[in-house]
Amino acid sequence: MGRFAILFGKKAKSALRASEIQQDYQSPEVKCVETGSSRAEPGTLGIDAIDVMAQTIMRECTAWGMLSVDGKDALGGDTGICIRSKYGSIRSCPPERPGLEAFEAAVLSMNTKVALKMRSKSVEVAVRHHIDVAPELLELQLDANTRIQIMPSIEDLPLARKSQYAAFVREEDIIPMARSLEAALVKFLWSDEADQLNEKTIDSTSSVSPSSPELNSSEMVLPEISGDSEDPEKAAILAARRLRPVALIAPVATGCAAATAIILLSLGIRAPLIRWIYDGNAMRFALVAVLPLIFFVVMFPASVIISSALHLLGPVAQFHQNSANYSALKPPRDASISLLPITIQMPVYKESLEEVLIPTLESVQRATTVYERQGGIVNVIVCDDGLQLLSEADRARRVKYYRDHNVAYVARPPDGVDGFQRRGRFKKAGNLNHCNSLSLRIEDIRDEMRQWPQNAAEAAMDPWTEFDERNLYDSAFAKALDEHGGKTCAEGNVILLIDSDTRVPEDCFMDASMEMTQSPHVAIIQHSSGVMQVAHHFFENGVAFFTRNLQIGISFTAASGDGAPFVGHNAFLRWRALQECALPDPYDGIARIWSESHVSEDFQISLRLQSLGWTLRWATYSNNGFEEGVSLTCSDELARWQKYAYGCSEIIFNPIRYWPTRSPLTKLFRTFLASNIPPHAKYGIMGYIFSYYAISLACTASLANYVLIGVFAISDSFYCTSWNILFVCLLLCQGVTNLVMCILRYRLKLEHAGKDAIAQVKWIPHHSSVLRGILRWTVLAHHTVLHKSPVLDEHESVVKSNFFLQMPRIWRRFWIQIVLSVAVLAGLIVSTTSLTPAAYRVVTIEAIVPLALTYAFHLIWPFVLDTDITTFTF
Repeated sequence: MGRFAILFGKKAKSALRASEIQQDYQSPEVKCVETGSSRAEPGTLGIDAIDVMAQTIMRECTAWGMLSVDGKDALGGDTGICIRSKYGSIRSCPPERPGLEAFEAAVLSMNTKVALKMRSKSVEVAVRHHIDVAPELLELQLDANTRIQIMPSIEDLPLARKSQYAAFVREEDIIPMARSLEAALVKFLWSDEADQLNEKTIDSTSSVSPSSPELNSSEMVLPEISGDSEDPEKAAILAARRLRPVALIAPVATGCAAATAIILLSLGIRAPLIRWIYDGNAMRFALVAVLPLIFFVVMFPASVIISSALHLLGPVAQFHQNSANYSALKPPRDASISLLPITIQMPVYKESLEEVLIPTLESVQRATTVYERQGGIVNVIVCDDGLQLLSEADRARRVKYYRDHNVAYVARPPDGVDGFQRRGRFKKAGNLNHCNSLSLRIEDIRDEMRQWPQNAAEAAMDPWTEFDERNLYDSAFAKALDEHGGKTCAEGNVILLIDSDTRVPEDCFMDASMEMTQSPHVAIIQHSSGVMQVAHHFFENGVAFFTRNLQIGISFTAASGDGAPFVGHNAFLRWRALQECALPDPYDGIARIWSESHVSEDFQISLRLQSLGWTLRWATYSNNGFEEGVSLTCSDELARWQKYAYGCSEIIFNPIRYWPTRSPLTKLFRTFLASNIPPHAKYGIMGYIFSYYAISLACTASLANYVLIGVFAISDSFYCTSWNILFVCLLLCQGVTNLVMCILRYRLKLEHAGKDAIAQVKWIPHHSSVLRGILRWTVLAHHTVLHKSPVLDEHESVVKSNFFLQMPRIWRRFWIQIVLSVAVLAGLIVSTTSLTPAAYRVVTIEAIVPLALTYAFHLIWPFVLDTDITTFTF
């Protein structure tokens, strides 16, 4: 057996000075030959940048002693390097070496940028004393985070985990990477713990396989419990739940909030009761019929009051502990547990390749390298929904990047081509479903085509190999693709769903795999996210600060026992749970995971999963290593909030025109109410949903209040004026919540608490402006025939503009809002002057101020929050 080490990388780019390049041109002892579909003759290609890089690596390796000029090591074995010159072709050094032909063929199949076949004394000793003596070994574990895969022969290299190389190769980093591997091997061989590490090396019985059950390894780490021994899955779930107790702080707080809301409404009944005692008119009790509707609006402010008290006076130790719905501490890493295969799924649209997609994929590739060196398997798939909308040149550049970096991609055909329809209001769901449907069909075909052995003797005589699995997958893939009409995959026990503008921490996959294995009842692990800023102007800075506050608030409520949210990205999803919650589409009856008839498909799927008994978990142990982009313009932020409001409305209510035939409440919401989800979680979800209704009704309610108070002079004490509501909102939203957030940061011992307290006060005007100018008629649009929903498919990059370009854009985008606001404010001014008859003249401050503030903010909102307008860039 030859003792070789194969090093391969993603990139190799020469950083040589001109004098060094000239020196390489004159180096006659090193030549390259190109290999592709046919073998080229040496010397016919001349000298170019690829030759310069190959000669540089060859010279460095020769000086280090890994290679010789003629490509022969001390034992006569063939060694050398291969560099990809273009897709399907490589350059080899030394050229015309028969012993490198298998190596060249493997490198071509791997489509890696650069590969080095070396042999050194440390490699020789490692193979002889630790690999040859154990033929069953698949990986050699050098330390807790480094495993080197073992391949039977050069021909098996196409099955290698490409991201298990020591480092990405940038410029001349292939040499330091080879040296780091050499140093790691030497440290391993001379370590006193070499024997103990060798005993922990993963053998064939614990290799990672997509078909291996998820629960086999979890039983080894969970304590034994009494229960039904015939149902190991149920026993594992019960054991996992015992290890994660349910925090009861949030249920108690929710009960107090509900009691507070009931007390506030009871005070409303007190007024007509007193009036009835005096005048005996019982007709005013008809107003009590609206109290149930008011209760849902009061739910959110009542929760704010109680949660503020909890933040000030309640316990905070749970923020740093693990519980049923919250993970503050990383799961213990057990080397005996097989790591789960992970598929990274990234839906994209028409984002810039260089500015948005490439930085995200590079972040993903770094994390993939760490996980594969730890022994895991990672697949990356891009659901590119905008590929068919790009120009030929841009499309070719995207496809070339995917191909060069071993990134799988799925692109839906255009709408109407060969009968294909892009249905749905929010195309992300359809984009993901198109990819998942292909993956599901591949799994079904693979199960149908797999030939299981009849007995143990047959299995021993003809064992199933990785080549058999690869061939079976290729056949199933070809058949599934043919069934889809060639219009177009994801494989793995766990899916990491990210956005196109996400950053992923390097060492996060092992923790997710461990937690998913140890908690088989968890469907989604949603990670708290940091903020990735690109523009750094005042609007992005304000939204970024608001987002960080939101993450802290969610983390605290989840740690206290409230339900964990699913925000649609930076989350690990269990593939089996997604398959279980798939529902038939009412349009064609095909089961789909993501709802194409809902705008907030992430919120909808979280409700379905919880209704089926799955657990959602919020994790903070990544220390905000996951990063997400935020809105760069006020238009993007408006569309985002409108999407949330529209999605929440359509989850609860059917449009009004369907009430006679379908009832006001949707089937999903009725199922949610009847499910076994804890009552406090239901209350919190409904409070969150109806808060959008409260904000959306601001314009209509303030106008109605102006008419009732100013024109008709309604004075019934049962009626709560907009003036009182305005005072409560200012007190809670601009006063109490900001003070509480400053104190909470200090109590949680978060970094920069003092600095953030100053920023909390600084951003109050910005946050007030944003929240007072959003949503408008979104909820009304859902209930009427307008049925226009916002679309957020694309993450924009920074676009430079100026004052004269932005003014026409603002008018085209917001002209209805501007005209309506000006009309209302003009009418308000006129109604206070002598132009209005005295009987209809409005001078009451309780009527004027709420209406003026509401529509003034709607008028100035598009201008004061536009960075190109406020900076006066011409």
